[in-house]
Amino acid sequence: MLMARVAKLESDRNAIQKQMVADVERLARVKADLVKTLAKAEKTLRESGANLGLRVSRMETQIPKLRGTLETLEFQFKHLIGDIKTIRALLVKRLDAVQLLIPKDLPEEADGMWVAAERYRTQGRERVARAIYQRFEASHAKDKRAPQARMIMAGMQVKAGNINEAIKLYGTLEQYYPKSVLVPKAILRVGELLVKQRRCRKAKSVYGYLATTYKDTTEGRVAAQRAAKIKLLCK
Repeated sequence: MLMARVAKLESDRNAIQKQMVADVERLARVKADLVKTLAKAEKTLRESGANLGLRVSRMETQIPKLRGTLETLEFQFKHLIGDIKTIRALLVKRLDAVQLLIPKDLPEEADGMWVAAERYRTQGRERVARAIYQRFEASHAKDKRAPQARMIMAGMQVKAGNINEAIKLYGTLEQYYPKSVLVPKAILRVGELLVKQRRCRKAKSVYGYLATTYKDTTEGRVAAQRAAKIKLLCK
């Protein structure tokens, strides 16, 4: 029995030794793989670091150039803005391009747009107001205030000394708003402005048209009287 136990212990010891050898070999392989991995990682980091350093160096070199370019662009942009403002002012002054004056925050709906136009007109900023009235008439032609907007713009043109433009606005009100109660008043104003320009025959014709077409209105009756006295009124 003792010999059997000794034999078993000997067998177990041999098995343990074999296992230990196998474990040592496995650990050796793991260590070798780890060393290779670390070496590869170190190489990658070293190369990346070198490239990063190179990129940083290049960026440091380029930053002053970029800053100079940015300053130049800012300078040019400021001058461009100034040129745009000057051009806009010239367009408004010489070509009457008042649409360039419309505020960016102008409401699109009719009531808000009308309130804005009236506010600017009250403030004496008539060019801005006229631009908004133009936008109002173009955007809300079916609104009951559209004919009034045209009448107001015509009055502004008279005030600015642009009689021909005023005549054009007054004279086309009937065409665009034939059912408006303002039509007779607008035609009467055309006649008055023609008299002011000493365009007597044209004024008589306009008064005659108003007296005949709108004879039942106050303006029609006034026109009839003026047509009869045109030689006294217009010389």
